[in-house]
Amino acid sequence: MFFSGDPSTRKRVDLGGRSSKERDRQKLLEQTRLERNRRLWLRQQNSAAIKIQKCFRGRKEVEAARSKVRKNFLKTYGELCHSVDRQCFGPDSDFPRQLLFFFNPTYSTDVSVLVETCRSLLEFVRDSGDVVSLFAGADYASNPSLVRCRVKKFVHACIQALYGNRFNSMPYFISF
Repeated sequence: MFFSGDPSTRKRVDLGGRSSKERDRQKLLEQTRLERNRRLWLRQQNSAAIKIQKCFRGRKEVEAARSKVRKNFLKTYGELCHSVDRQCFGPDSDFPRQLLFFFNPTYSTDVSVLVETCRSLLEFVRDSGDVVSLFAGADYASNPSLVRCRVKKFVHACIQALYGNRFNSMPYFISF
């Protein structure tokens, strides 16, 4: 309002507070820095909590989906896979995909299903003599990557079952 003699149009901000006795400039800057750091820490804590909750919810949903697929699988193929035939291992079949999706080596039911699947697979391979043709169907050249992926995942599931149950007595595993 009144001209002070300063030609600049920039407004001056008093950093000292209401009175110079209350705070000096350094204390105010330090307090501001601490408050900023506290707000940053709170934002990081909230972000971390959201990520943990998102991960937990996702794992919970996947486990629910696995349980649903397991239930439908057992209803379709039976507890001991009595309804499994040669076509179940083909490239168009959902049998391996479902089995590999829900398989958990700590569940004895899943291990039993895998053992029965291995027995069926062994029986079919003894008849035809070739695992790859069993997984590939009529034409291996059209989908070799799918066949390789399914065979690898199936072998991995078998290794997981053996490793997970290495200390248990497993009379139901077959010897080759």
